[in-house]
Amino acid sequence: MTSDTARNSRIARRLFLSGAATLPFACYQYLYNTEMARAPKIPGMIIADIHTHPGKYHDAASLTGALSDGITGLTQRYKSSNIVTYEDALSLPGAMEMDKGLFACLGAGYFMKTQEVMSNYHILAAGCRKYIPHWKDARKTVDEVHRQNGLAILNHPFLQRTDGLPLIKRLEDGAKELDELLDIVDEIEVFNGYCVSAVPQAMEQLPGIPDMLRLRTLNERAKDLAEKSNRFKGIATSDAHYNLKSIQTAGIYIRENCASMEGLMYCIKTGNFERYEKTSDRMTFFRGLLRS
Repeated sequence: MTSDTARNSRIARRLFLSGAATLPFACYQYLYNTEMARAPKIPGMIIADIHTHPGKYHDAASLTGALSDGITGLTQRYKSSNIVTYEDALSLPGAMEMDKGLFACLGAGYFMKTQEVMSNYHILAAGCRKYIPHWKDARKTVDEVHRQNGLAILNHPFLQRTDGLPLIKRLEDGAKELDELLDIVDEIEVFNGYCVSAVPQAMEQLPGIPDMLRLRTLNERAKDLAEKSNRFKGIATSDAHYNLKSIQTAGIYIRENCASMEGLMYCIKTGNFERYEKTSDRMTFFRGLLRS
């Protein structure tokens, strides 16, 4: 072997080892791309994250800790027997109902009954004592929510799922029904913390990038929809999937003296809230996707 060949071999080996050493760090940076921290506390205000799906595999102590601050909506979902419901949480030590069948306190926090009705457009139902059948027609779902004197919120309007993989909706898909829904729902979820892009933000607008790899942009489309409708302020939620750390990483701030079912619904209906927006990290997103 000549000296040049030996030198080139050593250089190649060093480059390979350098790349191998940095790969784990790069993977970690990609997967844990944002800090999973709860919304900061604001004097006189309380954070409400009304769309969450924590998993039943957590022990009682961990679940109690997660629900003992702010307001958390425990969101029942079709064919999801492995997520914690409002009724499940009532069995936690120290849980006390404030509004029977709807709202309870636990430590310094609160939890409430919500449901994601998986119609052709997902509807978040709050303030309904009875769970609603998962009717295909979202307009029928909204009518039933209002019949129960509840609050009907259009969830992530451009990301829908019934069975199987999520479906990206375009504005023109079901445009007539969407227009009718915008006339009857009480609010729109314009920021969903689970809408995480698999590609860096700088790549989202590159030609050929599939919508499923840039879910973050669906929040921007939802905000545009709410703004054009001129009816909605738009709420934010974490849409936490199984992981307790995701809870209250996004949500809405309301006045602390509105910490009740009636108070929360009033604040949302009248726009007396402020959004707090933060997406989950990619690791949390991928884990939740595998468990769904």
